[in-house]
Amino acid sequence: MSSSSDIHSRKRVLWLDAISGLLILFMIYCHLMYWTRLDSLPFHQFLLHAFTFYMAWFFFKGGLFAKNNEKPLLTFQNSINRLIVPFVFFAVIGFAIYLVDLRLQGSYSLYPMIIRSIQFFLHRGSFYGNLPLWFLLTLFFVRMLFSWLVRFKFTDYLLALLVIVLYFLRYLDVYGIGHLFFYPYYLYNTIIGLAFYWLGYRLRQYIYNRIVLLISICCYFLLLPNINILFDFRSSISNGDFILFFVFAIASSILAVNFFRWLFCHPFSNRFDGLINPFRRMLIHFGKKSMFYFCTHWILITILHLAIIFPFDINNQWLKLAIYIIGLIILLPLTSRLLAKIPIRL
Repeated sequence: MSSSSDIHSRKRVLWLDAISGLLILFMIYCHLMYWTRLDSLPFHQFLLHAFTFYMAWFFFKGGLFAKNNEKPLLTFQNSINRLIVPFVFFAVIGFAIYLVDLRLQGSYSLYPMIIRSIQFFLHRGSFYGNLPLWFLLTLFFVRMLFSWLVRFKFTDYLLALLVIVLYFLRYLDVYGIGHLFFYPYYLYNTIIGLAFYWLGYRLRQYIYNRIVLLISICCYFLLLPNINILFDFRSSISNGDFILFFVFAIASSILAVNFFRWLFCHPFSNRFDGLINPFRRMLIHFGKKSMFYFCTHWILITILHLAIIFPFDINNQWLKLAIYIIGLIILLPLTSRLLAKIPIRL
């Protein structure tokens, strides 16, 4: 199939859910490695290198399903319900738990903490207690800009120009002001996210094309050994080469779509249903509920830290990791049932 008919169909594209499921699990794994201070291990650095496209994928996937005829007002209303409401709800919960964490560690002054939290939000696009929520705010801006830019004929050239300008500004160190606390990362993130979103929208007609797939395979394996593709999506002052990362992330996304489509649809893979089906079902589950896992996992890790790690003074890093994993396996289903009664779209 060389067209995007499956993307435009009303049925869910299960292999796209599976990719999202794999990458949301990878994101949680990365955060667990951060919390346990195991993120400097060589095998983790390799995985982070090979899957450095994991945040870019969610913008790219959004573009695959983007509507070019939706009015900006409707996009705004939908984005408020699906992005901003969860952002506020889980930011408040995360911040409250963060204050409990501070209280357990010692006294603090509430007013200076609120000021610092507002400054942090202006700088990073999220609040203490649930740092990953920057993605929701960035995606909100991306969706709004897309709904406006899609009406112009020269959007391709405009975005290409913006990407090139950001690339040169980065290496001319104009963005050196990013070392100051008030530099708003999400302004940079929004442009990067918009570029991936737009390419998802533009490439959906060719995503299964054999030539495009062959080019993507070549780009992926040629760039994979290059250490400069490792790029922190949320920070404009991170290490890595943005253009190399950009090409690698697009190639990785296209390669992932085609590989998972083969895994779900090719007769050869169906011969191993007994082995593959449990794996596919798990990834589809996490993909369909990726927003829930995204919004809640950091809060639950913090709760496990407060309930077990801190009071029992556990210092062994691998034991911490085991506790976090077991705790998430138990708490995530319970939290899902609890939130099912709350009228928030996730």
